[in-house]
Amino acid sequence: MAYLKPTVSIIVACYNSQSTIARTIDSILAQSFKSWELIIIDDCSTDNSASLIKNYADNDPRIIYLKTSRNTGAPSSPRNIGIKNASGLYIAFVDSDDMWLPDKLQQQIQLIEQNNYDVVYSHYEKVNNKYKRNGRIIKTRSKTTYD
Repeated sequence: MAYLKPTVSIIVACYNSQSTIARTIDSILAQSFKSWELIIIDDCSTDNSASLIKNYADNDPRIIYLKTSRNTGAPSSPRNIGIKNASGLYIAFVDSDDMWLPDKLQQQIQLIEQNNYDVVYSHYEKVNNKYKRNGRIIKTRSKTTYD
């Protein structure tokens, strides 16, 4: 199968996320929109995160594992590494303890392309300690400006 340039580069900064990173990756794999690459930048984790991520990367060529040369202590540097390595038309960020609903990318790409938007964002829902949805929706502004 020929490699096609992805539409979306999904970037994850990861540090000691062994208890959550598999759920995050599984939620990306479950997306109805399939034209993506997942770039996970490990900020020198000391737990089993790297092994878990590499296992996924070994089984799906869209998943790319990168590692910082030293722990940076903040997600901004790993995210910037992800941006530099991204090949998609769009960039999406997801935290290493977040999960996406299956149609998130499909809906956001459709919104971007139908309205010629530069940036989109959404409300989000918190889950309980067993990762079950419980209706705690955190609402964002309906519109914002660069300023």
